[in-house]
Amino acid sequence: MVQRPENAGRDAGEIVGLKETGIKATNSVDEVLAQKPDCLAYFGDGVGQAEQSIENVVRFLEAGIDVVTTSFASLVHPMFAPDEQRVPIEAACSKGGTSFFATGIEPGLASDHLPMALLTGIERVDSLRVSEISTYAFYPVEHVQRVVFGFGEPLSYVPPLTQGNRITQTWGPVVHGLAHAVGVKLDGLREWFEYATTSVDLETAFGTVRPVPS
Repeated sequence: MVQRPENAGRDAGEIVGLKETGIKATNSVDEVLAQKPDCLAYFGDGVGQAEQSIENVVRFLEAGIDVVTTSFASLVHPMFAPDEQRVPIEAACSKGGTSFFATGIEPGLASDHLPMALLTGIERVDSLRVSEISTYAFYPVEHVQRVVFGFGEPLSYVPPLTQGNRITQTWGPVVHGLAHAVGVKLDGLREWFEYATTSVDLETAFGTVRPVPS
């Protein structure tokens, strides 16, 4: 199933630049449901269109179709997920007798399950710190880099990633999950952000990042 209307009816191989597979894409949820699949692999927008994505997933779960996904980072640890995401998923699973599994690289492995596994070999824990370090110059998705992250924008620009409590909503369950794994109850979570400007042009996979007024 595809989101863009122009891809409906196209061969799945053609869409991704490979040879034809004989599998035609559709943007109709009803058409997919009519196929009665055992499981849905869902990769819709779980951040910018979280509410719609939850509704899409719920329809499949209620219809008796299991779901696996990397779209909902906050649901990697469901017991700590926001109620607006966890409650409808739980209700749909109960109604359809289905299962829902959310995973990913980070979170879903590197920042949570891997540290949890390493903690099993430690007798004493004084502190636990998890850092994500990445060179985004090689990440080619311009919308994510410029709009969501704010690269190339003035310091007055507030990217969606840091608006409201999005960071806590998305990665908060990871922190709570790690604390739960070592038997600690947290008093709360705190966010802070630091920004910097460049004085030279930076050539990246998503385009040129130019100096902007601070």
